[in-house]
Amino acid sequence: MRPDWLMLTGFKVATIAALCLSLTACLPSQPKTKDAPIPDEDADETGFYRIQVSAEEIPLSDDDPGAKRLGRATYLQGWHLTADHDRFGGFSGAVIKGDQFIAVSDQGDWMIATMANRLGANLAGSNVFTEARMLPFAEGRIQSKFELDAESLSPARGGILVGFEQEHRIAFVPTPGAAPQLPPQYQLPGFQSLSNNKGIEAISLHDSGQLFLFVETGNSPQGVLRAWSVTDDGAVFRGYRAPDNHSPTAALALPDGGMLVLNRSYSLFAGFSIKLVYLSEKTLLSTGVLEGVEIASITPPMNIDNMEALAMVRPDPLRPHIAMLSDNNFSNLMRTLLLVWEIDLTGLAEQP
Repeated sequence: MRPDWLMLTGFKVATIAALCLSLTACLPSQPKTKDAPIPDEDADETGFYRIQVSAEEIPLSDDDPGAKRLGRATYLQGWHLTADHDRFGGFSGAVIKGDQFIAVSDQGDWMIATMANRLGANLAGSNVFTEARMLPFAEGRIQSKFELDAESLSPARGGILVGFEQEHRIAFVPTPGAAPQLPPQYQLPGFQSLSNNKGIEAISLHDSGQLFLFVETGNSPQGVLRAWSVTDDGAVFRGYRAPDNHSPTAALALPDGGMLVLNRSYSLFAGFSIKLVYLSEKTLLSTGVLEGVEIASITPPMNIDNMEALAMVRPDPLRPHIAMLSDNNFSNLMRTLLLVWEIDLTGLAEQP
């Protein structure tokens, strides 16, 4: 998501510099408009254009390179990613299918990268992707940023589900670049009340067949953030109780039947804060408010940024490995980080 106010990672700058930057933070970001076509002049005849992704390995903490464990999350490996193309970045959703790391940006570009090995498996230095390509969201169509503000991905049978804000909808694509379909059961009347830049920020399809949808901001009358569970038979309003001052930006179904929700907050002087919340299968299969257990808190000086995507790396039922990806909002003040974690789920499935 592109924030309403310019996000700055100012927690490492000197006080005077931070005060100067705070003046910039008071300026509104450029609005997204309907008349900004997505160019694809660099694409080859297949629609893809190749990019060269560079990966700089980073520790969890520059101040303490030996730091690894935060709550139930153990840091395995991470990288600062850069590329030689100006459309690289802005990634807000990710999935892993076989050896393909697939991400989507909030201006409607796919990135499909072939992994050198399983992420986090002690990959040497920058040896992360053997090749990477980008592709406009829908082959053969020039669309506006308003139409292409993709914010989340979820694996689905036969393809990928994509959540959009601004023009709020849930789309299904069999492969990146294919013409999107709009499954009618996922197009909820409640979308009409969502503001342009405050829509469905996280989606995850559960093994039960329920698609869980999380709205980033705006409390419901019950005092919780809006959330739904949706099946072919209809939608149930659930609500989600996020950690204080945090909002959901990604969700990931887990092999034990539970779900992991990534929650983010930001302030100019404290920087970004990430909290991981575990929702048990019992909670997901009920009809009540989605309220879980906080299992990890990640704050500066740890190497984090505007984390917006989760993907499954290794689906172990007790210690899955997950990837976390950040959205740099195409700003030189922010980074595209790919972080890999092991999550300890021992005993959590029994939580209410």
